Order: sequence, then C-alpha cells, then structure tokens
Amino acid sequence: MMSGTEKKLMVVEDDPDERELYRQILKDEYDVTKAAGGEEALEEIDSSYDLILLDRKMPDLHGDKVLKKIRNNSRTAQIPVIMLTALDANLDIIDMEFDDYINKPVSADDLRDIVKKTLSYTRYNKVLDRYFSLINKKEALVGSLNQSKLEGSDEYQELQEEIEETRRELDQELDKIMEDIPVEDLSGFEKFLENLL
Repeated sequence: MMSGTEKKLMVVEDDPDERELYRQILKDEYDVTKAAGGEEALEEIDSSYDLILLDRKMPDLHGDKVLKKIRNNSRTAQIPVIMLTALDANLDIIDMEFDDYINKPVSADDLRDIVKKTLSYTRYNKVLDRYFSLINKKEALVGSLNQSKLEGSDEYQELQEEIEETRRELDQELDKIMEDIPVEDLSGFEKFLENLL
C-alpha cells in the first residue's frame, strides 16, 4: 500500500516486541523504520524523516538525550517527535521539546490518530510559516516602493498570487484538522479561536 508519497517515520524503542508492534500498526499508512536504541536512531535520523516515535527509558541512550540531540541538529530539529513511554510525565518534561507525550500502553487506533494529528499540525505550521513569510515580503515592498511601481511589477503580482494560493492551502489544511477534531472538543476550540480573534 506504499504510494511513494508516504510519510517516513522512525520508531525508536528498545523492546523488540513493542518496536515491531508499532511498525505493524503504522506500516500500511507510513514508511516505518525501526531503531533498537538511541545511538542507532541518531546514526540513522536525517532530514528525510517526517516524524519520530521515541521511547524515553532505553539502556544505551536515554530518550531525553536523543531528543536533545535531534533538536540541536539543524538537519533534524524540525522533525516532530512523539515521546511514547511507560514513564509518567513529571516536571522534568517542561523543558523538553517534544510534540506530544503519550503513555504506554497505547491502542492501535489511538497511535494512528496521534501520528495523523501530529503530521497534520506540522503540515499546517509549515504552510502558516510560508504564508507569514510571503506577507512580510509584501509589507516590506509596500513600505519601500510606491504603488505604481508595485502594480507594474510582474514579480509583485506573482507574489500576490502566491499569497492567495498559500492562503487557500492554509484554509484547506485547517479544514482537514477540523475534520479530525472530535465534536465534543470543538466547543473549547471555538472558544479559543474567539479569544484569539
């Protein structure tokens, strides 16, 4: 069922049964690579990965240290990391730069949902970053050049079109995210948006 456009995931888990279980759960939707520990993961991880599932308590290199090394490497810093661990959250997680923290055991459906949600949010954030970059370029040009020069510029018109196209893409990504939010969670999300706007 691999399509060539699949997202590439890595499961970093020292327990071989759990590692294979997570791979089995996700393999139909994603290209899943496994690593038996932190050292192996750090040797393999590069910018081609779209998401990492990372255990915290591993004998060779603790997941906290693996996460820190991922975040401190410019090639991997933007890869979403989901901590998937038997360790309960404690105050020490406040300074950790993960995208989600899930306690084991986790059901197959919950794991698939968490991965899908995290990838959706990541995709939305990338589009949002691109949108704001384009808006900032437009504002810089409007502040520096007169209107007639801007209106006569093909480059400026292309920028305007790219802004509109990116805005539509942003709306589509948000619609996808909203489809995945359970109905009972929408009222809280709507209140959040009202306060934001």
